[in-house]
Amino acid sequence: MALTTFRTLTALGAVTVTACLAVSASPATATTREASVTGAGRVFYAPAPDDDVRFTFDAHAVSATGGRTPRPVDARGTVRVYHRVAAQGLAVWAEGEVNCVMTSGRAATLTAIVTRTSPELGGWTGKHLGFTVFDGGADSGRSHDQMGSTGPVDTLPKCMASDDPYAPVMAPAPFFTLQAGDYRVKPA
Repeated sequence: MALTTFRTLTALGAVTVTACLAVSASPATATTREASVTGAGRVFYAPAPDDDVRFTFDAHAVSATGGRTPRPVDARGTVRVYHRVAAQGLAVWAEGEVNCVMTSGRAATLTAIVTRTSPELGGWTGKHLGFTVFDGGADSGRSHDQMGSTGPVDTLPKCMASDDPYAPVMAPAPFFTLQAGDYRVKPA
């Protein structure tokens, strides 16, 4: 009797452990997924090569819906633009609240609404900025990242094909090369 009880308890224990492992590995308990664009870089600005033009991104789209890919409009974060105009000895800046993040592999599109600026750019507040980022990696210490930007504008093509006038907007292909810095694109 004692041997039969021992075997039964051992079998029940093995079934319980197996069931617990199966439940903990099930897709229903998947963790939050996030797409992101982060980093800072100084770009080569061809119209005025002596200017210091920088873009900084801390943009995230997060989904807590059981492992589903985040929607681009589930975005949050900040973008910053800085431009020192060498010929005038003037530095201006703008900061925006991210409202769309789309990633695919090493490429991303993100947009923001300008929330704060230096006094010289006060007319930018409330306007759209659009960005694309290509995370090209690095070798020999040189970044192969690229980025593009547009704005400030009142409207751009919608991020999502939507009739919603408040839907986020898109941006152009990356056309600036980085002189310094690094961007990191993380797909969901």
